[in-house]
Amino acid sequence: MEYSNFNIGRKQAQQLAFAIIADIEEYVDQHRSEFETFLASEEKGGDKHEKK
Repeated sequence: MEYSNFNIGRKQAQQLAFAIIADIEEYVDQHRSEFETFLASEEKGGDKHEKK
C-alpha cells in the first residue's frame, strides 16, 4: 500500500495528535535531567552539539 498520499478525517487527526503528544510527554519526563543539563550547557554558550 502506498502511504505517500492519503487523507484522514479531523477526528482521526486529533486522535493521532493526542497519541503523539502523550509519547513526547512521556519521553520528556523520562529524560528531564538530560534535557536540563543540555539547557544549562546552552545557556553557558556551549556549542558542542552544533555541527562544524
